[in-house]
Amino acid sequence: MIEYARYVLDRTAPLKKGSHVGSTGYRIKDGHLVVSLAGGGTSKLQHGSQLVGYQGDAKNPSSVLLVHNGLHLDIQINRATPIGASDPAGVCDLVVEAALSTILDLEDSVAVVDADDKALAYSNWLGILQGTLTESFEKGGKTLTRGLNADRVYTPPSGKGKAVTLHGRSLMFVRNVGHLMTNPAILYTAADGSTRNPRGHSGRRGHHHHRPA
Repeated sequence: MIEYARYVLDRTAPLKKGSHVGSTGYRIKDGHLVVSLAGGGTSKLQHGSQLVGYQGDAKNPSSVLLVHNGLHLDIQINRATPIGASDPAGVCDLVVEAALSTILDLEDSVAVVDADDKALAYSNWLGILQGTLTESFEKGGKTLTRGLNADRVYTPPSGKGKAVTLHGRSLMFVRNVGHLMTNPAILYTAADGSTRNPRGHSGRRGHHHHRPA
């Protein structure tokens, strides 16, 4: 897997000389990515502006963030993992930014038209926007909890100035839907003192976009 990822790096973030394939180390020096090559020597990126930031120590980063055509590639380095332990440079993963938007469908996937369903759906939606939504389940006799990725923070290439923040969650669109003609979420008191559900239009559906905070 990592060998293939290195070929991806050669295509998307090529070096001035040599190849990512077989490279033995990644470090940041004077605001540039310096790659130790398989046959000895070092090389910088062909386009130095592709380096966006890094995590950890500049001489021994745990992550190197690159950009290609507006999409980010995160070289993750950890020799303590099974994959990183077997890689010459300790690379354990290459995280590639792909899905820039996500649709939360409240109409076709689920019919969110009555009060209880809307309260649950909007509660989950708020949890996604705030990054607090979690779900727990049983597997193999253990309780596992899944949550949302937090924003990732990187040191800029120079090592100084404002930190680089990359959204951990995608831009989210919501496909909304109207309410039932008589909805218990909408009540009014009639002239005779009784509480009623007014009849009304179902509302127009639409698409709205939000960037999770």
